[in-house]
Order: sequence, then C-alpha cells, then structure tokens
Amino acid sequence: MAALLYYPVLFYGYFPWDDFAYVRDNPDIKSLSFGSIKLFFSKFYLGNYHPFTMLSFALDYKWGRGDVFYFHLTNVLLHSANALFIFTLLAKFNINKLVCALTALLFLASPIQFESVIWIAERKNVLYTCFYLLSVLFFVKYIERRVLINYILSILFFVFSLLSKAQAVTMPLTLLVVLYFYFDIKELKQKVKKLIPFFILSLVFGVVAISAEQNHGYIHKQSASVLAASYAFVQYVIHIVLPFNLSVFYSYPVTNGLFEILSVIMVVLIIGVFIYAIKSQHKLIVALLFLFASNIVLILQFIPIGEAYMADRYCYIPSIVIYFALVYTCFLLAEKHAWIKFIPIIYFLLILYSAKQNVQVWKSNKALFATSLSNQPKADLLMNILGSEYLAENNFTKADSLFDVALGLDATNYQVLYNKATSLAIQKQNDKAIIYFDKTIASAPTYFPAYLQKAILLINNKNFKNALVVLDKAISIKPDIGKAYFLRALCNENSNDFAGAINNYTDAVKYSYEDEQLYLNRAICYGKTNNFKAALSDVNLILSKNPTNAFAWYLSGVAKINLKENGCNDLATAYQKGYQPAVQALNQYCR
Repeated sequence: MAALLYYPVLFYGYFPWDDFAYVRDNPDIKSLSFGSIKLFFSKFYLGNYHPFTMLSFALDYKWGRGDVFYFHLTNVLLHSANALFIFTLLAKFNINKLVCALTALLFLASPIQFESVIWIAERKNVLYTCFYLLSVLFFVKYIERRVLINYILSILFFVFSLLSKAQAVTMPLTLLVVLYFYFDIKELKQKVKKLIPFFILSLVFGVVAISAEQNHGYIHKQSASVLAASYAFVQYVIHIVLPFNLSVFYSYPVTNGLFEILSVIMVVLIIGVFIYAIKSQHKLIVALLFLFASNIVLILQFIPIGEAYMADRYCYIPSIVIYFALVYTCFLLAEKHAWIKFIPIIYFLLILYSAKQNVQVWKSNKALFATSLSNQPKADLLMNILGSEYLAENNFTKADSLFDVALGLDATNYQVLYNKATSLAIQKQNDKAIIYFDKTIASAPTYFPAYLQKAILLINNKNFKNALVVLDKAISIKPDIGKAYFLRALCNENSNDFAGAINNYTDAVKYSYEDEQLYLNRAICYGKTNNFKAALSDVNLILSKNPTNAFAWYLSGVAKINLKENGCNDLATAYQKGYQPAVQALNQYCR
C-alpha cells in the first residue's frame, strides 16, 4: 500500500519550509562524528530540541551521500512501520483483525498525513510516533506478563520518542488509558504509580521544549481563546474524517463567527458525552475521547506558537483514534445490519483515491501553494510564499499582484512588505523599493535584512551618507554580520574615508565575510594611505587563491613599484590576463 501511494514521493525534491535549514543547507548533518552527535544533543534547531531526528538526517546523508531520495525513503518506511505498529497494538486488545487492518490502512493512506510523510523536515513526526507506539506496545506487554524488561523498554522507547519530538510528552496520558482499560478504579489507583517515571520525563522535556520555542522566538503573547481552540478542535476532527481541500497553512480566524460559536457548543456536548460515559462505565468511549483530547490539547494554541492556528501534521497520532472509532462503530452496527460493514471499506477506497490524486500536488511547490491558497483564500502567508515562488521566476506581474492582495489583508505584514520591496528592487525601481523597505522596518524594527537591502539601494543611488546611517542601525541590531561592515566600508571608501574603510573591511573579515572584492578594495585603501606593504599582503592572499585575477596582478605590480621592488612582471601579467589599463603603468615604470 505504501509503495502504491508514496512511490512517486521518493523522487520529489525539498519542501521550502525548513527542509533547507534542516537538511539541504545544514552543515551539521553532513558529517557523522562524535562531534556532530554531541552537537545534536546540545543545540536547538529552529525552535526544537530533537537530537534523534537530527541524527537520523545525518545517517540518511551518509547512507545516500546527500541524495534527497534517501530522506524521502526513510520517511515513507517509518510511516509504513507506524501503520504496522498500529495494527499490532490494536490486535493486542483482541479487536477484530479487519477493524485493525482498516484502521491501519486509513492511517497509512489518508492525505492528512502528507505533511508528516512528504515534508522531510517532519521526520520528527514519523520518528517520534514510531518510538511512541513501541513504548505503548511494550507497556501493554508489561501489563499482560509483568516482565520487568518490557517496562524498562517502554521507558527507553519513550525517551527515544521525546528525543525525536517534544509532542511525545502526552505519552503518560496514553498509558493512563491503557491502565484504565485493564483495571478497575480501585486497582488503577495502585497501578498508576508505574507512570511516575513517564510523568517526570514529560515534565523535563516539556520545559526544554518551551525553552527551545522561546529561544527561537516562536512563542507569541496572544494565546488561543476558547472560541478559537474549540474551532480548531472541531476542524481537526473534520479534516481527519474528510481529508479533502487541505492546506499547508491555516490562518487564525479573523472574527468569531457562527461556526466558531457552534464549535464551542460541539465541544461542550463532547465533554457531556465524556462525563456520561464515565458515569455509565462505557470504557471504550471514555478511552477514545480521552485519547483524542489528550493528544490534541497541546496543539490548540493555549501556548501560542507560530503563525498558524492548526496544521495537518498535528493530526498524525490523533487521527489513529478517529479512524479506529469510525471503523469500530461501523462493525458494531453491522452486527444488526450487515451492509454497514462495507461503509469503512468504501470510505477507505475513497480516501485512497483522493490521496492518489493529491499526492501529485506535492511534486511542485508552486502547485502546492496555489492549491493551498485556493482552499485558504484569505491566507496572506500563502499569498506571500506563492508570490515568492513567482518572484524567483522573475514573474513580477503575478508576484506583485499576490503581494498587493496580501497587503490589502494586512498592510503591516513585514514579510510581505519585504518581498514587495525586493521585487521592486530587482525591477530597478529603487525609490519605490526604499519606501517599502522603510515600511518593513516600521512594521518590524529589528528585521535586519530590510536595513541591509535598503543600504544597498542607497549605495547604488550613491547616497552614501544615508546608507551609513542605515548600516549603523543594522549593526546595532546584529553586530556580528560581516556584510554590514563590508557595505559600510564601501560607503567610507566612496566618501574618501580610507582609514574608516580599512577598519570596516577588517571587521567584515573578523565576522566571516569572505569576498575577493573585499581584499581588493582594502588593498586599494591601503594604497591610498601609502601602506603598500599591507596592500601587497592582501593582493598576495587573493592571488594565492585565484591566480587568474588580472586586476590583482595590476595592484601587486603597483604596490611593489611603490615599495621600490620590481613590479614590472606583475604588470605584464595583468596586461596578458586582460587588464588593459596595465599598459599605462608599464609605459610609465617599465620602459
């Protein structure tokens, strides 16, 4: 089944969100050593602490020599393994094998899982779930047989799950359901002590996860209201049951409308059913509602993270509960009406058909974002990203149109403002671009790239004085970015402040800005201050790396002549390599 559905995915590329940072452009995964492993366990990545996920990327890189095929293959294999573990776990509870199989197949095939499987960066989802299910399996074995090694393995796999993704902190609540299923209330009070290590681990990793999010600036101040959380809760159920017209991004509801209010009523009714089920001792209903709620409550934005209020990838484990509930209910009703048994089979075939059709959308980032935007027509973030895709193709008409519509929805969105400014800059509309960079800065005063790009345009307009003011502000925000010092040095040099230029070029090198032009410019500035020895040192550095640089040979010849050395050979080499002005120096100094 996995091969039938996901085979094309193996040949897809990278998804632009996080795949570049985690995999394609991440030097940390490109060497598998003690040092890199130590780094995985001591570093946050994009607001996450998941060393096992990073280690898996490093293993894929080593295994496939960087080929994206192997990253996709691992995700598909893990997803398939998870479906197998779901079947095995459900079978442990003596559930009809066909119910187990259909639940696992629905989990495997549903388009709601595409984000978790096709998006390489969501390796954390499929990996943590793999260890999560193994932990539950061994805990069930421990409950059944009382063999200590199974309990130890359950804790161990739980740790592995936490090291793959922090969302695994819900595990103790899942195990509580297992205990509830096996024991009556009196015994449960005794057995719950076995969950103490799990709760302690959840608390520790939960604190680490919040710290990682705060470190990356992902946690914002406005938490979800009861209306928004209820709306998201109901939407998750709808998306799992009817995984059609999905999107890679869902923006926060702009207003609290009728559907949001109805969602609150739905949640209240579900709570009422839950309380009734407890009182009536309907263990299965209690277990399913508690499982779903406990695995989804953390993603209802009570701790507000990011710009989306919900995401399909967050449904990965909760979807198991919904699909099992649907299939099990149909088979229960089929005891009186046999034809109902065919409903989950027909439902699965419809899900599979939809998945087969929609998996192709992920092949093209532009098609994916366009499809998502058609399903979320007021998502300015999607407009911005799709506009960026068109901008990369120099399709300015479509890009600017999308940026303008997005700004009509939110005129203060600094990311859209920045991209609009970038588009205008590429089109050589410098004055208009500067206006939009100013708007970007007004909306996000600490957004460093806007200062840098505005300074570049001012330099292009030869407005060096104002460019210096902008660069001073940029450096006050981020004092360790070499390019800002390089640009400031250009302004100094063009204002005949050669000593200032030398200092700034030197600072650019200090902050890892390596550029051949930097050393050429600094050599010229050294020459202007009669420090020809330092100028020659910079030129020699360039020539050691690029002996074909004709202008560097010219500067070398001039510096040597001013140092009373023979520079004629270098001037001749400069001329031979195509630097025509070297003729004048040859005629003047080397007759």
